[in-house]
Amino acid sequence: MALQEMARLMVENKGYLKTKSGYVRIDSQSQQELQTLHKLGAFKADKKFTRAEIIPLIATSQVTGQNADAQGWIDRLKHLHTTGHCAPGPGFKGELRDYQQFGLNWMHFLSQTELGGVLADDMGLGKTIQAIAFCSQLKGKAPVLVVGPTNVIYNWENEIKKFLPSAKVMIYSGSNRVALVDKMEKVDFVITTFGIVKNDEEWLSSLNFKAIFVDEAQYIKNPLAQISKSIKTLKADFKLVMTGTPIENHLQDLWNLFDFVMPGYLGPKREFDALVKDGHTEMLKIKVKPFVMRREKREVLQSLPEKTEILLKCPMSSAQRQLYETVLEAVKRGIKNSVGKTERLNVLTSLLKLRQVCTHPALLPELLDKDVESAKFDLATKTISELIEEGHKVVFFSQFTQMLDIFQKWSTQEKIYTERIDGSVTGKNRSQAVDRFQGHVGAGLFLISLKAGGVGINLTSADYVIHMDPWWNPAIESQATDRVHRMGQQNKVIVYKMITEGTIEEKIQLLQESKKSLLAQIIDIDSVADKAINFDEIAALLA
Repeated sequence: MALQEMARLMVENKGYLKTKSGYVRIDSQSQQELQTLHKLGAFKADKKFTRAEIIPLIATSQVTGQNADAQGWIDRLKHLHTTGHCAPGPGFKGELRDYQQFGLNWMHFLSQTELGGVLADDMGLGKTIQAIAFCSQLKGKAPVLVVGPTNVIYNWENEIKKFLPSAKVMIYSGSNRVALVDKMEKVDFVITTFGIVKNDEEWLSSLNFKAIFVDEAQYIKNPLAQISKSIKTLKADFKLVMTGTPIENHLQDLWNLFDFVMPGYLGPKREFDALVKDGHTEMLKIKVKPFVMRREKREVLQSLPEKTEILLKCPMSSAQRQLYETVLEAVKRGIKNSVGKTERLNVLTSLLKLRQVCTHPALLPELLDKDVESAKFDLATKTISELIEEGHKVVFFSQFTQMLDIFQKWSTQEKIYTERIDGSVTGKNRSQAVDRFQGHVGAGLFLISLKAGGVGINLTSADYVIHMDPWWNPAIESQATDRVHRMGQQNKVIVYKMITEGTIEEKIQLLQESKKSLLAQIIDIDSVADKAINFDEIAALLA
């Protein structure tokens, strides 16, 4: 009896097949597999499957190959979890956690089968390091192209330098980027932004890349947007999109991501939308499952250290940069002309202004109503939004209470459950805010001023910490983090430290250990008249 006929009779007879000896019941697992294959169209006469269509069939059934090549292919798909299935290249400097090795195996399998995918791990689980490890073992002379919003491209550059130091990296951006064109084929990575791809579509689409990675892929979920159309003109041997947004809650967004990495696989957009609208999503999920890698933090806890610290760097907006340079020049003049205690206090006040510009220009009283953009604010709100959508509790620290005001206004607009502690909240109200947050079911945000929240608070229900503006005394910053990472904490804690690229924040971060005495002078301007300050060292820091 043909398999198609068996499947038809099984469906008609509710799991039974009629034979010469009577009825035979098919076991429940086989029934389920045959039902799934039936819905995927496996039993249609003369049906031919593409390579992409075969993979879900293999993933959902117990199949064997008719020859050694076919069986080897099936075995690779079935055993992607095997550690060491694909080793990073010899230039890779880092240790992959088990789930990250699995991600590397998965990417390698997709590239070997000439297919693409969606890497959608929870935030903080290392999507970038998995991609870099994969790139480290690629052959060929063409560069890898990385595309993302402006606030991630420098993080990519830093991570590549850290984990693949021998690689040559080019940031393809700026008004003079035409001068970089001739050098593009001599580098290993080209990193650029969505805006540049849209503007330089004609040139970039004429090139062949070894691989393309689109980070923060939610930016290209709309097929009608020009950036989506531009991205789809790019050519590469392997394409992968990366997003921290939990795509199981946004199935409709998947169509356009797949139309880039595997054009045509999910059929016409109108048919896909009709299936989602009518609730027929089961088969869609089966079709996309082999090509979407999503691990939630709770699934990989055993692979995570107790506390993971991650630097998030972002460049300033153009208006923010201009303001920073203006204040910086004033600071340098102040140092040069400093005489006596009053002038020195003015210099330290100017340094405080620099730190405020890095965090948010609205912290400066004279710019409160000027609406100057803050790149760090944009990155922080995006990060918090994704974490809240993933169901996490986030504790947010800033040394500026005005920054808490800005975030509280934003969280109210976004309808995010929020608690707050600053210097004005004392005693019973402070304790009640902590108890409410600890007992709250679901995601939430706790805003805390660094000095007010450094001690006497237990927030073990949270699993993410964000330091908006680096407190340049590492001990105080660690003390704040320990409100979450402490005895009784059941979760692994991920700490984000936000740094504004190319500013005093970045220099302070590098100098935290070697210049603690200098940092203490800059940080704490209380009773500054009584302090002996080495202005030569401060000048060197700002040079």
